[in-house]
Amino acid sequence: PFARDEALEKEYLQTVAKYDKKDVDIFPKLLSLVVMALSDRKGDFLGECFAALDLSSKYKGQFFTPYHISKCMASIESSNPNPN
Repeated sequence: PFARDEALEKEYLQTVAKYDKKDVDIFPKLLSLVVMALSDRKGDFLGECFAALDLSSKYKGQFFTPYHISKCMASIESSNPNPN
C-alpha cells in the first residue's frame, strides 16, 4: 500500500544496523501491540508505559499527570459554564 522510497529504505537500513537482529525482529511486534492498545481503549497508553518503565526524569523537569486525573480535570473544565 506504500510507494517504495529508496531514501527512506536507506535510512531504515542505517537505523536498524545499530541493533542486533533479535531486537530488530521485535520492533514490528511492539508496533502491533502499541496499535492494538491505542485502538482498544481510550487513555494514555504510551504515558502509562513511560511511567511504568520509570523513564521520566525530575532532573529534566518531566512530570506527568496520570490519565484519570487529567480526564477528571477536563470534565470539570468542560462543565464550567463561565470560563472567566
